[in-house]
Amino acid sequence: MDALKYFTPLGSSEFAVREFLRDETRRALKIMAGWSQDADDAACRLASEGSRPRLP
Repeated sequence: MDALKYFTPLGSSEFAVREFLRDETRRALKIMAGWSQDADDAACRLASEGSRPRLP
């Protein structure tokens, strides 16, 4: 998940993070909760968009 956060400013990681949510839900949500408070807008967006059940 660290790699997804690192690369998300370069391109979307929203679909990739869902594999972690499916396989290790509690751990992934804990990490993503931290991302939601990150100073980096891309990390915040990854947390919010990656946790949506469906993208538009």
